Amino acid sequence: MKHTGVSEITYAARILEVEEGFSSYSEMGSFGEIENVRVSQDWMERDASVLAYDFWVSNKTGFYKNLSVIRKAVCICIAYQLGFKGFLNFKNALIHMNDGNFAGAAIELMDSKWARASTFRAERYADMIKTGELHDHYKCSWDQPSKEIRNGYK
Repeated sequence: MKHTGVSEITYAARILEVEEGFSSYSEMGSFGEIENVRVSQDWMERDASVLAYDFWVSNKTGFYKNLSVIRKAVCICIAYQLGFKGFLNFKNALIHMNDGNFAGAAIELMDSKWARASTFRAERYADMIKTGELHDHYKCSWDQPSKEIRNGYK
């Protein structure tokens, strides 16, 4: 799967869509039919944008600018789950990412309370940090184009 032109915010929102799910509500459509409307996707994209900004401006995450879009998305997703300060607690993983040692960063992520509490999610995230590729578990969410892609921001 090519990552060209798709932002880390879009990837993060799609990964979070799979992990967290979306709430929906019904409303009357323009032709009188009932439509289910996803309300959480916009919230997740907004939150991902705020977290991306935190990564860009923090003096503790200078490595972020040089990461692949998938690795950036994973950082955002971890920070979404743990908070930005919680992400910064992965001190050894941050050192490894700063050095470009993504296998070492993945090992450090897995050696944590977070990984023991969120085992399968942590394994997928660590795999994406290590490889820089979207995990197969999340590829199903790309069947429906995001707002960014629908609006021509490919």
